[in-house]
Amino acid sequence: MSIPVPTTVAGALDPVWWTAIMQDAVPGCRIDRVELVQTIRVVASKLRVRLVYDPAGPKGPEALCVKAFLDCDPYMDRLSFMSSIEARFYAQVANHVPMRIARSPYAAVDPESGLGLIVMDDLTALGARFMSAIEPYGVDRARESVGQLAALHATYAGKVDGPDFAWAGSILQRMVAQPPIADAPLQDLLDGERGETLSRDVLDAARIGRALRTMTEIDASLPQTLRHGDCHAGNVFDTAQGPGFTDWQLVQRGHWAADVAYHLPAVLTVEEAEANEKALIAHYLDCYAAAGGVAPSFDEAWDDYRRSILYGYYLWITTIRVDPPIIAEFCKRIGHAMMRHDTLGRIEGY
Repeated sequence: MSIPVPTTVAGALDPVWWTAIMQDAVPGCRIDRVELVQTIRVVASKLRVRLVYDPAGPKGPEALCVKAFLDCDPYMDRLSFMSSIEARFYAQVANHVPMRIARSPYAAVDPESGLGLIVMDDLTALGARFMSAIEPYGVDRARESVGQLAALHATYAGKVDGPDFAWAGSILQRMVAQPPIADAPLQDLLDGERGETLSRDVLDAARIGRALRTMTEIDASLPQTLRHGDCHAGNVFDTAQGPGFTDWQLVQRGHWAADVAYHLPAVLTVEEAEANEKALIAHYLDCYAAAGGVAPSFDEAWDDYRRSILYGYYLWITTIRVDPPIIAEFCKRIGHAMMRHDTLGRIEGY
């Protein structure tokens, strides 16, 4: 019998529900009490909890976190799409991928609303610090985080085409089929603050749209793996052992380069990226091979990287509901990478 997925905060704090969902991780356990440590609500709710186990039975992890859409409209298509992807990632991948990540004793998708719920390690209680989107990141940390991405990409290279990964679609294909914004309003945005430091070559909305369609075709023709899809610094946590990734709402099937070509220009300053990205790509390839993957040559990887910068750029030039200074900084950083590598020209000439 399947366990119902709660849709309210009260339901997500029910000891009976917790007892049921923890049986796979801690067989025979019973939860006597669930203590709410902190509630964090942006769009989804995050409930940091402490479990109190029956002292007569087995005990498991005490500090956990619930991420779900609780006490809200259950029929929000966009939220359903994103939260169900993340829940399936945590249910199927998170406990097996060799990278720093919150492990999950339980994750499920509500069959009626399509909304996902995830129970995972409380990283804050374990000593992790969540980074902010545009805080100083540094080249040394970037070396470590591209190594984390390489482990993900190498582990799932060539393994995502079957039915087990049907949930991990192509975000590129989705954006092409259902553009988040039409060309005219996008052009207005590009003519405003987010385009102030960029050349006109990367500010033509119609050209960008055409290039995105071409990039989507190129991406689908290349070797496929599982990628994070939204790997800016705001989705990174830092630990004494190094950085890890959180917020897997855009995890997807695709070629590895889109992750790396988003991550490096987004986390580094323009000057840091320009001076270090070649060495960081070479390091990524070393990590990819060390994780068991068959790494491409540097020249092939470098070409793929330069073409793939458009993915992260498009995400940020079309973003609306984020603080304008953050949007402007990402547009600047990734836009300068677009200019530096003639990304649109490379896509058009592929």
